[in-house]
Amino acid sequence: MENVTFGDFIRGLRLKNRISSRDLSSKIGKSFAYVSQLERGNIKKPDYETAYQLLEYLNVNQSEINDILNNKYRFSDNDFSFSNKYNLEIDYNNKLFNTSSIINKNDYNDGEIEDITKVQSNLLDEYFFSAIVNEMNKMNTVISNLKHLFQDEEGRKFFTSLFSYDLSKLDKKDKLFLLEQLHKIFEQQEETK
Repeated sequence: MENVTFGDFIRGLRLKNRISSRDLSSKIGKSFAYVSQLERGNIKKPDYETAYQLLEYLNVNQSEINDILNNKYRFSDNDFSFSNKYNLEIDYNNKLFNTSSIINKNDYNDGEIEDITKVQSNLLDEYFFSAIVNEMNKMNTVISNLKHLFQDEEGRKFFTSLFSYDLSKLDKKDKLFLLEQLHKIFEQQEETK
């Protein structure tokens, strides 16, 4: 049992307590995908406060929590603290939603860049989950098309260029026009095949 990751350990406790990963994520104030990402190993080591909250909510005795975190998994309450991470997320989200501000990697250290990447990933997870729930029939095609698009550098650049525009600002007429133009391009490609 020595090779059990912290994510595996949390998963075992969560299943034992019959709590969904979404509910647990919500209880500790994280995005709904947080616990799932932790359990899958996408988040290697949460900050001390988050780890403590997880164990506390999963009914681990307080006397055992510090032993588990400090000795078994080598956490330190000096690790990147919850409040610092929270402030980083606020700072990042403020920059993300303020289009006049550009995020510069040089403004952050490597650990903060990793945390920003996690925030971005969590946001995308939430957006895609919402789309999947609301547009389930179309999302398989969307995901398949994204997979094809991201297979090369040109496709990735096209995607990021396209979505660097705030398409939500287009009115309904402009959105329909844009879709019609794309539809025409694809029809022409089909005709030339």
